[in-house]
Amino acid sequence: MTTEATAFAKALRDAIHASGYTLAQLRATLSERGVPVSAATLSYWQSGRSRPERQNSVVAVGVLEEVLEVPRGSLAALLPLRGTLSPDVTAFPTPPSRHDAGYGGHAEAALAQLGLDLDGGLARLSIHDRITLDALGVMREHSARLTLLARREGVDRLALWTDIEDAGAYPVIRPVMNCRLGRNSYWDQGVAAELLFERPLRAGEPMMVEFRCELVGGTEPQVKFCRGTVGATKETVVEMRFDPTMVPASIERFAAGDSGSEQATSLRVQNPVTAVFVQPGPGHHGLRWTW
Repeated sequence: MTTEATAFAKALRDAIHASGYTLAQLRATLSERGVPVSAATLSYWQSGRSRPERQNSVVAVGVLEEVLEVPRGSLAALLPLRGTLSPDVTAFPTPPSRHDAGYGGHAEAALAQLGLDLDGGLARLSIHDRITLDALGVMREHSARLTLLARREGVDRLALWTDIEDAGAYPVIRPVMNCRLGRNSYWDQGVAAELLFERPLRAGEPMMVEFRCELVGGTEPQVKFCRGTVGATKETVVEMRFDPTMVPASIERFAAGDSGSEQATSLRVQNPVTAVFVQPGPGHHGLRWTW
């Protein structure tokens, strides 16, 4: 085994041992989170016989970190991401329009003032949103982990737009992994910002980044979360965490494309609840609920 493979296997093995999970229990827990990984695969990973390389496996590592209660990014940082994801940049062509149906024209205008656009030369291979609500149903934190692929040389930042649906809320963006906060601009509808990478990427190079958005001063109960997508995205995961004293009466996942057509499916009420969208396409996707 390589040094990198040995380090990942040992870290995962130690984390599983400390958690008290059996591999069967861990498999079941991951499946409940919408990330199916067999017990045999987990065994191979912790023994060093193999390691996460496919995109779905890389996404599973982020969920593993949460389930095993280890620091975010501690396992993912041990994976040699370079070369493990598809280097075929042509598989993720530049979207024909910068406008994203999942956000709206104000996002494009706000980012344009910073010299940015929603595409930015980056393909979103996967997006994992985790949203936490408090006992009043108010959003307190939004954590996002994105696996990106540079479609051209020299990409060194990710453009962000965060909607503000609660007029009294003030969003504070905090970088978590592989990035730092650059310029930002606050609008009535939301905040435009840039996350700066540690160095420029080469064409075809993957990058995993994570950031957290804390909402200060919010008062309005949340009734939905929507993730806008740009161009080709392989997977989008939306995870809602409700306070045990404030659980929805009903909940559904929804997906709407550029054409305006929408599909919605009722889900079993549970906490947390997760929706996985595979190759969702441009548009907006998420969860909504009633109290």
